[in-house]
Amino acid sequence: MKPLSTDNSLRRIYLYLTTDCNLRCKYCFEKKDSQINNFSIPKFQEVLIREFGVPADLYIITLYGGEPFLEFEKFKNLCSWVWETYTDKNIIFDITTNGTLLNRDIKQWLLLNQKRIKISLSIDGSRQVHDSNRGSGIFSRIELDFFLKLSGIKAKMTVMPEYVDSMFENFIYLETLGFDTVPSIAKEAEWGEKHIELYSLQLINFVDYIVDHPNKTPPPFLRYEIGKFALERRSNRSLRNCGVCYHSIAYDTFGNKYPCNGFYSDFSREYDKNKIEEISSILRSVPDSELLVECAECPVKEACSTCYGLNYIYRNDVASIDTRLCPFIKCEIMATVQMYARVIPNIELYPWLRTRKPNELLDIISGIQYLKDKNLY
Repeated sequence: MKPLSTDNSLRRIYLYLTTDCNLRCKYCFEKKDSQINNFSIPKFQEVLIREFGVPADLYIITLYGGEPFLEFEKFKNLCSWVWETYTDKNIIFDITTNGTLLNRDIKQWLLLNQKRIKISLSIDGSRQVHDSNRGSGIFSRIELDFFLKLSGIKAKMTVMPEYVDSMFENFIYLETLGFDTVPSIAKEAEWGEKHIELYSLQLINFVDYIVDHPNKTPPPFLRYEIGKFALERRSNRSLRNCGVCYHSIAYDTFGNKYPCNGFYSDFSREYDKNKIEEISSILRSVPDSELLVECAECPVKEACSTCYGLNYIYRNDVASIDTRLCPFIKCEIMATVQMYARVIPNIELYPWLRTRKPNELLDIISGIQYLKDKNLY
């Protein structure tokens, strides 16, 4: 079958080091009743030898958990092997941590290698919010001063329904501390109609913030490709809105292969190689428009996406979306349109916008007009 994309610029490889974690965050979407700790350096060396055979300009190796630093000594040795063996390749390691397990050796290693390791701290805002999500006293166990020494440090901020009305406030709190903050709502949480208006109001604050702070890059929920609504892009649209199967791949602690990290979230489910290969074949060859039939009449389907992995884990069907999130995605797309409508007239002020090619900007303008004609903006 013809693959979805031949773009070799990026190869993202997810390696699950352990399913174990020292915390039990209430929004964690990973279904785990037991811990699996069978990290094997030779096993992952074999995986990476194979993956580095796929041409790419940049390889991002994401070390996943659970909590990755429970396996620090092993993954440190794996990193050293990669750096010593593949000196000719552009490789970055990417690790997300809850930040509670640092010791002197870990801190020294992170400081020494911070130019080739990207660290994201999972932190949800103020002490009150973070401890509510993670457990009493967890916030105080994070050495914030150390993390802020690391170059390019990001804060991954997860928003639960009960704190959606303070989303922007918690974002500003982390930004003021010095983090580059990436907020997102918790997937598969109990979102309902009462949260939609609250979320929409929060997005207005974010749009105002981006407009007033030209050097800040928009958060992920304001990065929708509005240009995909342009007429030519609608009639010649790409098959997939995410990187599953064509620049993303994931391996579990046993070395089993998955289309992306989203498919490895239910650790009680036995690996079914034939089923995963069948899913991979579908995702490589079937466009969104044919796969997501319940989205056929949606006016924003061109720019929207879904997590095929979570669809499979929670509903046993890659095409079965969580419809509770649809109104939130529409709010995000409309907020993205409002942001572009305000910044494009002053494009010279925004470094992140100046990188867009002229034809891309024209597509965005055309997309905005399309949504206006549909009375969606």
